[in-house]
Amino acid sequence: MRLKQVPVLVACDRQGNLTDAVLTRVSGDELYRHLNGCIKPETPLCADAHLAHELVSKRLKVVLKEIVSSSKIAVLEGVFHIQHVNGYHSTLKRWINCTLCGVATKNLTKYLGWRRILSDDSLSKATFIERIAGYWALN
Repeated sequence: MRLKQVPVLVACDRQGNLTDAVLTRVSGDELYRHLNGCIKPETPLCADAHLAHELVSKRLKVVLKEIVSSSKIAVLEGVFHIQHVNGYHSTLKRWINCTLCGVATKNLTKYLGWRRILSDDSLSKATFIERIAGYWALN
């Protein structure tokens, strides 16, 4: 049985800021909706080769640094790469598939939030528990 793949946007910067979202499809409009306000104009945006990335980079007025995986070049100009995002994707997939044994697509946004909290090294155990308890109390 082939499992349905759901596109997930993951974007992070060198300061550890992270944004993610479940996408209905990969398109310039949908990427723009999730990234608008997260990336300042003229900032380099490192991404793999996809037409949607070209479109969103123009709309956001950012500089696209396109990593073409088939070219076997993983780093552009000595500094631009997508290894942090690839690592996060790998960790996320392993956590969902191996630790949680899969998740319902309808709850994927909640699992992304949970993973984001677990990935925040600056949180103490007490703060983490407070955040979770606060979320449960409000929902």
